[in-house]
Amino acid sequence: MNIMDDLQAGDIFLLASYSEGLPNTLLEGMAAGLLPITREVGGVAEVIPEALRRWMLPYEAKEDLFAETISAAINLPDTELLKLREGARETCRTRFDIDGQAEKLENWLQRLVPRGKQCTQF
Repeated sequence: MNIMDDLQAGDIFLLASYSEGLPNTLLEGMAAGLLPITREVGGVAEVIPEALRRWMLPYEAKEDLFAETISAAINLPDTELLKLREGARETCRTRFDIDGQAEKLENWLQRLVPRGKQCTQF
């Protein structure tokens, strides 16, 4: 069983949690090219690009708003849904790939501890 194969067979990723940090499941869904329908919670707003903000619902959103939003997504023209899904995939590819994240961490650490200095206390 390969979860990415299962994800790629879908069109929409739903994240209705009331509590999250930076949700890996959201990144995985977007990397698989799924349109994210989310609740604005935790680090979700850091992940969702401007072009997909329409699909990020307020924290207070109830079931009826989720149902209405899912219905709107399902009824999108195929070309529009495909464009949104590709935007989600591209966001993950350009902003959250492992090499890019490792480079950001390395740059941050280099600024934190200038070259030639040693950290002597923990």
